[in-house]
Amino acid sequence: MFQLLLLPLIASQALGYCPPTGPVLPVPKIPENFKPTTLIAALEALGAGSARLNTTATSFSISMTSLNSVFLDFHHTASSKNSSGVKVVDNDTVYRVASNTKIYIALAILLEFPGKLDDPVGSYIPELKNNKAYKDVTLRLLASHMAGVPRDEFFADLANDTLTSPPGERSAYSNHGFNLLGFALQGKTGKSFQDVIHDDITAPLGLRSTTFVAPTPSKAIIPAGPSSVWYDLDISNFKATAGLYSTPAEMSTFLRSILTSKLLTPARTRAWLKPTSFTGGLNGAAGMPWEIFRVPVAGRVVDVYTKSGDITVYAAYSVLVPEFGVGVTIHAAGAQAYRATAELLDLVATKLVPELETLAREQAKTGYAGTYTSKTAAFMLAVDAGPGLRIQTWTRGGKDVFAGLAVLRGAKNASDVEARLYPVADGRWRMVMETPKEGTGMLAITCDSWMKVDQFRYAGLPVDEFDFQMGQKGVEGIQALGLRQTFVKRA
Repeated sequence: MFQLLLLPLIASQALGYCPPTGPVLPVPKIPENFKPTTLIAALEALGAGSARLNTTATSFSISMTSLNSVFLDFHHTASSKNSSGVKVVDNDTVYRVASNTKIYIALAILLEFPGKLDDPVGSYIPELKNNKAYKDVTLRLLASHMAGVPRDEFFADLANDTLTSPPGERSAYSNHGFNLLGFALQGKTGKSFQDVIHDDITAPLGLRSTTFVAPTPSKAIIPAGPSSVWYDLDISNFKATAGLYSTPAEMSTFLRSILTSKLLTPARTRAWLKPTSFTGGLNGAAGMPWEIFRVPVAGRVVDVYTKSGDITVYAAYSVLVPEFGVGVTIHAAGAQAYRATAELLDLVATKLVPELETLAREQAKTGYAGTYTSKTAAFMLAVDAGPGLRIQTWTRGGKDVFAGLAVLRGAKNASDVEARLYPVADGRWRMVMETPKEGTGMLAITCDSWMKVDQFRYAGLPVDEFDFQMGQKGVEGIQALGLRQTFVKRA
């Protein structure tokens, strides 16, 4: 699916859309009446069952949160399930979340080891302190699946085992890497990693149903037949990698806390939501512990940070789309649990993300598009088919500013220069200029806009910074610092 989605992206780069990474418009405010109709229809169709998904024996839940609250949830209850569990699944139903546990462990590492992520793990685990194979295995590499630690191994065997690959060389998914991080948390704090997760994360966030202990069966969804054993099966040393139980409601709260930087500073959250290595494809990357997809939308990529989880008859996905300030939690239990979560993830990429893009564009057009004037200059901002806010026209002293920019950029004509504004933070925006790329070589298909920010300054101030001035009714004007001008919004 994602490989097919990549094709429009390659074509779009030929059009010259090459925005910086991150948001291209302000994070949209999700209105109370927001109903992504195409997504809802697709969810209802999925719940009805198909040749691909047996919904008779598979229950699932999906919950979507903005920066403020859950704005949409959908649940399907399998007719075939264990009678000791819930009769109908909802936002408060307990599921096993499997490897979504890794997000909690990674966050605990960030909270407990500030400035020490590059310490060797042996500094905190006595059994590995003098092990030569692990001398270069750091906390950061373990949390990023780049330590080369075998995927599944028992702790007692590590001393005599070899690494899958040299530390830092490549991404290689490792469950045991997170088991080691659990031991490192214990070695550093003197507490079990379960207590660290409780004290640092679940207690501060009020997550009472998010626990490493199976709750009362009547609160959970339990698959039918022999598979029910997986509900409370003790996975021993692998609890740090896949041992958590939680609900859609509490996972939504957890994802929202990440998006709003409730436990980390905003700067550390932004750094956390970044790739640490590439994967083998053009559209994917890995993080701490993220599985990152780059979804083509309107001629650019939207980075979608996910974490999958699969423990036989339970599966889950956590999804963060920082550009739109949205988190999605996906849960399934039953015969085809993982397939259900994979189908739901595809719906997030193909149905929800485009609707959020449309919403962001509509709100930007209403709030920011229009004509801005000063005593000597004027320009018009528009939301067109491309990313960000396009400066459609720009004059100063009656002359076309783009004519001068064309000379500066080495373009043949003023019409060859596109100038677009992209949000940075706190009402500040940066202008990025693009000109047509020639040829088909490496430089022609590479986005280099990240190299073009803050190129020129006047009296120490950036020429490409435009700060929107807000009033009670929205945008009132723009202050262009380097240009020494203040523009008033006219229409």
